[in-house]
Amino acid sequence: MDHLFCGGLLASLFDGVYGSELDGNRSVKGDLISYIIERESLSASTVVMVGDSEALLQADRLYDIVGAKKNNIAAIGVTYGYGSREELETHKADLIADCPDEIATLLQTPRLIIAELMPDALLPLICYLNSRKGQCSGISFIDSMGIPICHNKRAKRNKVFRGLSGWGKSSVDWYFGFKLHLIINEQGELLAFQVTPGNVDDRKPVPTLAQNLWGRLFGDKGYISKSLFQKLLENDVKLITPFKKNMKNKLVELWEKFMLRKRALIETVNDQLWLRHAGYQNISQVVHSRHRSISNFMVNIIAVRLRSPTTGLIAYTWQDKKPSLKLDKHEVTSLPALLI
Repeated sequence: MDHLFCGGLLASLFDGVYGSELDGNRSVKGDLISYIIERESLSASTVVMVGDSEALLQADRLYDIVGAKKNNIAAIGVTYGYGSREELETHKADLIADCPDEIATLLQTPRLIIAELMPDALLPLICYLNSRKGQCSGISFIDSMGIPICHNKRAKRNKVFRGLSGWGKSSVDWYFGFKLHLIINEQGELLAFQVTPGNVDDRKPVPTLAQNLWGRLFGDKGYISKSLFQKLLENDVKLITPFKKNMKNKLVELWEKFMLRKRALIETVNDQLWLRHAGYQNISQVVHSRHRSISNFMVNIIAVRLRSPTTGLIAYTWQDKKPSLKLDKHEVTSLPALLI
């Protein structure tokens, strides 16, 4: 067995990682390490425990055991949740890798990713997400979704997003956090997105979001604004919204009235990005309350969380089957105008 020489005591080094999630007859981490050292006749000052060769192939094991097959790191102990000495004896221990120059970094890999790599990845991820956007077809849908960052009772105590987040109102309740504004086409492809504080009016970011659009843009009553309508119309974008009861009747195309009923398409997209379905998590979860930095919050929305391999807007753009509408534009555009 090859020994891995590294300065410091085994116990102190192992405390630097997230440790192992012991199952069954739970044993104290220090006792388990001592047992391995005694069994293999190792010195606590010259070896460290690393993860098994398959650890990083399982997303839920990344925080539990540090190790990677591609880095030639193998396990000497806790693998696949072994929690008792009997289990460890039955399955035996693997090898200790001989790469002392890399062990200090590898031991801190999960924290390194969170503290350093994820913030640095924000800009490249934004660029990549922009490359994954769809093409405007003349039919677009806009909506916003609330992103609470903590429970309402803890809003005043939140320090991570102090001065950045705000109170927002969804169709269900008040929340403290941000808003994610989305524009998609009729095929469910992402066209534009923007994150704002929760207290920002839904209509404020629309001119920026619609810069590269043309044709019709369908939204709910929250986007009703005469000035916004005129501003978008100057850029060849016609904003279509439902009418309020106290508004004057206007002549609209029957096709536009028909398409307003299809706004549920973007609600389905929001559902996949946020809500939890029965029995399993949503497809691209962008909402949780455990963010510890602003950059990680943005990375979570755009790409992935470390523990969830299929989250974020990028993951959504890679869905083989997105929510979409089957439309024959030549037929629906021939419908007459309708006075409402």
